[in-house]
Amino acid sequence: MSKLRKLALLGIASLGLAACGSENVAEDNQEQASSSTSVASESSAVAESTSEIDPMLVTNGPMMKVGQYVNDPAYGKLSLAKITIPEIRSEVSSGIFLTIHSVKLINFENIPDSSAYDASTYIGISGKQGYDLQVVYTVENETDSKIGHTPLSKLVLSDGEQITRGIFVDETMSLEPHSKASNQIAHVAIPSQDITSVSLYLEPTYESPYVNIDAIPVDVAF
Repeated sequence: MSKLRKLALLGIASLGLAACGSENVAEDNQEQASSSTSVASESSAVAESTSEIDPMLVTNGPMMKVGQYVNDPAYGKLSLAKITIPEIRSEVSSGIFLTIHSVKLINFENIPDSSAYDASTYIGISGKQGYDLQVVYTVENETDSKIGHTPLSKLVLSDGEQITRGIFVDETMSLEPHSKASNQIAHVAIPSQDITSVSLYLEPTYESPYVNIDAIPVDVAF
């Protein structure tokens, strides 16, 4: 119940007291007590209703526990199906380091028609529902050369599915010598949530002269 309604109920009780003579004080006091009881009862109902809010609904901050979800105005219901936070710094090639901060598997449901294009273009999800593998990572170039093609470019899922990325949004594409790109975010649409691990690949190159750099994958388990 709103604060205004509570104030209105209390105001009615006060007016009742002012309108009656002294011979009706007891009756008015009874009415006031009844009004107060009504206010208390409605307040209790509000508290009970508030306590029924789903504890898995996240309204402020990131989803960090499996089963949590958000009702996103653009993309519909987003539920956290899997999460791992390895925070392991791996040297994938001589002088090139990859740190995987977190990997989340997010189930997109009820994607509105107005967001279908963005979901398909930037994440790779077609239709009303799909799975987005979200990887937060940092790449470091400790070599003396500039390197290119620094985003995560390929994934191999535990079921053997290999996914090559073709779209990179707001990820650093190259690194100067002795520099890094922190907290990059890769979004990759995957066909199923029934995976237990993922292998993450960098496929960097030296930019001058252009030479591919062999790099080992980083394996992450849920």
